[in-house]
Amino acid sequence: MKYKDDEYDKKANIFIKRLSSLADDILSHKPDESLMEEVKSLKKLFDSFAIINKFTSILIIDCYFEIKISLMKWESFADKTSKLAVEFKTLLEQMYEVMEDLYHYEYFGFFSTTILPKSLPGFPLPCSVSCGCATFWSREPYLTEDGKVAYENVIRFKNPGDGKYICLTISDKPRLLEKREKCNLTDEQLDVLKIFVIKNKEILILHSLDYIVLDSGDLFAALNFKNSSEQQKSTYRIAYTCNIYQDSEKIPSGKLFVDMNNMSFEEAVKLHKETMDELNANLQAGDESVENNFHDTSYELTSLEIARPQ
Repeated sequence: MKYKDDEYDKKANIFIKRLSSLADDILSHKPDESLMEEVKSLKKLFDSFAIINKFTSILIIDCYFEIKISLMKWESFADKTSKLAVEFKTLLEQMYEVMEDLYHYEYFGFFSTTILPKSLPGFPLPCSVSCGCATFWSREPYLTEDGKVAYENVIRFKNPGDGKYICLTISDKPRLLEKREKCNLTDEQLDVLKIFVIKNKEILILHSLDYIVLDSGDLFAALNFKNSSEQQKSTYRIAYTCNIYQDSEKIPSGKLFVDMNNMSFEEAVKLHKETMDELNANLQAGDESVENNFHDTSYELTSLEIARPQ
C-alpha cells in the first residue's frame, strides 16, 4: 500500500466512526449546537479522501454502507422539523451520491456478473439482473422493524423507472429490501424474479462465495442447464456447505448442490485439482483477497469430497 493510499484509508476509518457517532447524536434529538459544526467538519473530512482514482480501497464499501445505514436511520428516526436534522440529511445525500459513484466505479461491475433479460433462453427475465461474485458484493444492509441494522445476501436489478439498483434477497422467500413503491416492475414481473431466485438459489450463492470455483462462464453454464426446457443429464455435481446471511444472522446452509454438464467428470476432477492447488498456493503466500473470499467449509465433485482451507 502506498503512503497516500494508507493516508486515505486512515481518514476513511476515522470518517466511519465519526459518522456513526454523529448519526446517533442527531437522531436521538440531542439539542447540542456544536453538532452543526461537527456536520461541517465531517463533510470536510469526507472531501479530503473520497476522491475518484485516489480513494480505491475496499473501505469504499464500508463507507458506502455506513452512509446508507445513516440515511435509513434518518428516515425512521429523525425529527423532520429540526434544522440540524435537515442539514444532516442534505450532507448524507451528497456523500451518498459521491460514494455510490466510487462504489460503482471501483467495485460494482468488477465483482458482479450481469444477466441480461434474454441471456437465459429457458428463463427470460423482465430486466437485467446482477449477481455478486464476491462475498462483500452480495451482502446488503437494511433496518429491521425494530430499527436494528441487519444484512441479507442479495441480487440487484436495475429499476426500469429511474435506473437505480434494487435489492432482492437470495432466500426461499425472496423479498425487496427497498419499499415496494420504489420498484417499477409489475407484480407479475417481480414474481418472475422471485421464482428465478428460488429456482437458482444454490447457483447464485456459490457464485457469490467462490468465483474461482464458479466463475461467470460457469455461472451461465449452470443457469442454462438448470433452466433448460430440454431434459438433460448432469455430468458432474458441485456440492458445498457455507455460512450465509439470513434474517441478519450467519446460518450454516447445510449441503447445497449445483449440477453441471459443461465438461466431463474427468475434466472437472482435473480442473478441481488445479483450482485447489492454486488456492492453497495463494493461501500459503498470504493472499488476503483469496482468503477472505472463501467462506464455505467443504467442496466436492460428485462423491469426491475435499476439505477446503480453513
